[in-house]
Amino acid sequence: MELLETIFEFVKGNIVASYGAAVGTIALVLNYMRYRHAVSGTKVRLKVEIVIEKSREAFAERIEKMKHDAPEYMQKSHTSEITHKVKVRNVGNVAVNLQDVWLETKDGRVDGTIAGHNSTIYQAVSQGGEIELPARTSKSFSCFSKVPDGYLVPVRACVVDATGKKWRSRRSWFGGK
Repeated sequence: MELLETIFEFVKGNIVASYGAAVGTIALVLNYMRYRHAVSGTKVRLKVEIVIEKSREAFAERIEKMKHDAPEYMQKSHTSEITHKVKVRNVGNVAVNLQDVWLETKDGRVDGTIAGHNSTIYQAVSQGGEIELPARTSKSFSCFSKVPDGYLVPVRACVVDATGKKWRSRRSWFGGK
């Protein structure tokens, strides 16, 4: 109780100094927050994730349907099919140029591809030029399977930006170890 009275007396006697200290502290906090926002706004930040485009069951059904519907002379083993996509989100405030996108699987690396001007022709990101990803946008890259049964077992997705920094997704919970 006596401590509270002492503090009250000090504030009452030094009202201008107390007001200045409170306003100065608030101004310091606001300036620091403005500085942090300005500095963090120039950082490149990407989030990479694996998206299942076609489940294993849907993939198997499609292959079986193609075997039954196509004439025998046109049947071939379909092992080039989009089963997964790598989704890259630019969560930063600056545009990013991507040099390479791929999916690590149990059987090795599978390049991420993007459709060209003709939507049926896909090109690997690493073989083409850099792809610009504007701030606060996302882009998906298709991964074609090339394994004997046709379905990929992903471990993680990886992206390399123009500075050479490698960004990775979390390890896949649906297959890879």
